[in-house]
Amino acid sequence: MRGRWQRALGATILAGGLIGLTAPEARAQPLVPMLVAQAVPQIDTFSAEPVNDLSPGTELIFTVEGSPGSKATISIAGVTTKLPMREIESGTYEARYTIKRRDKITGTTAIRATLRKGKRTATARLSAPLLDTAQSGSPSGSGGGNTTVSIDRFAIDPPVDRLEPGTELVFKLNGTPQARASFTIAGVVTNQAMSEVSPGAYEGRYTIRRNDNFPPGVAITATLESQGQTARYRLQQGLINDDQPPTVQNPSPANNGVASSLRPLISAVFDDGRGSGVDPKSVRIRFDGQDVTSDATITANFFNYQPPRNLAQGTYRVEVDLKDLSGNPGGSSWQFQINRQAAVPQPQQLLLQVTSPANNSQVPAGAVTVRGKSSPGATIAVNVQATTSLVGLFGVNQQVLDQTIQADAQGNFSFQFRSPISAAGTRYEINLTANKNGQSRQQKLILIQQ
Repeated sequence: MRGRWQRALGATILAGGLIGLTAPEARAQPLVPMLVAQAVPQIDTFSAEPVNDLSPGTELIFTVEGSPGSKATISIAGVTTKLPMREIESGTYEARYTIKRRDKITGTTAIRATLRKGKRTATARLSAPLLDTAQSGSPSGSGGGNTTVSIDRFAIDPPVDRLEPGTELVFKLNGTPQARASFTIAGVVTNQAMSEVSPGAYEGRYTIRRNDNFPPGVAITATLESQGQTARYRLQQGLINDDQPPTVQNPSPANNGVASSLRPLISAVFDDGRGSGVDPKSVRIRFDGQDVTSDATITANFFNYQPPRNLAQGTYRVEVDLKDLSGNPGGSSWQFQINRQAAVPQPQQLLLQVTSPANNSQVPAGAVTVRGKSSPGATIAVNVQATTSLVGLFGVNQQVLDQTIQADAQGNFSFQFRSPISAAGTRYEINLTANKNGQSRQQKLILIQQ
């Protein structure tokens, strides 16, 4: 095809030359392919909030700054799944991971961040240490052999009554004089400057903006720098005046209920209302009189525990003790039954069972798909309410979905919802009611957004 086009072009040029005699020579230019360069993503910084230990239940918070609009993930050596990061503001990504019992994370564990745009990727390895060099609530220093920079105290003074737009947070720091002081609120503000109001006494302020996200236990860290040396201090008090105890809600299996499995997933969610948030390190779980805390998955929002083997028929008791970040103690206990005959629903009973995701579990940001089983042809009324910790909407319920669906001929059903506000810690309460032939059955599911 191209040869015929070139021959035709040559013939046309030749004809033009014969007719005009003085016509300039014309040449066909080679076709140059046009390549559109794909932008390579870039990672500018990759950091982690220092923690005091790497025991089960400790939450790791990672932050990446780089090319906006990328798909960001974290890989931790020994952890089988990659952690998705969410873009909390243009070019700033955050991910949280709660250390599990089976994890073998140490101060030297390889942790990598990846930004992907199309087929291009950028990768960075975490170089900063995960562990603070001092005990909880005390400063950590870095620099020369004799560290002279130190932080003696870092506090919010005074705590506030509510976290809402326009509220001013006042942080005070005491430490080495004539240094450069700042504080960072994870996911909200980075390296906010503090002023030295008197020798060794620093003060910094931050006014809460609408859409700031303050999940329970948000990491707030002070930094003091002088002559190449650095000290850091993690805030150990709650931001809010809090004298109310945390509560344990939505126990599963339900109190005095019959488990649907011989090896049930035991779980509940934590709620501290408008308080400082639950301290996951304070949570203690006892099952059937045995302390199973080390074998449970525990976060500031929920816990779950699954017995290692099928349970014998009988009654089992669950006890939970916990504290919030202000030190207020709380707790709850409940019991459930294991009935080997009732563990499998009878055919004549109206079935309603959510198969995924698990009750009291975490779900990623974005669209959430819920799947379940019911009796063939049953109608299922679905209502989804979202409670968010987003500033200005804290504790306010928003209806996300209200619809009726029908199970197919095999009894399968599914539905999808998406919250209008994407914020870590958002709690979704899903109420399901199945109806068929005059029978009715209800189920409640609670999910926590990562």
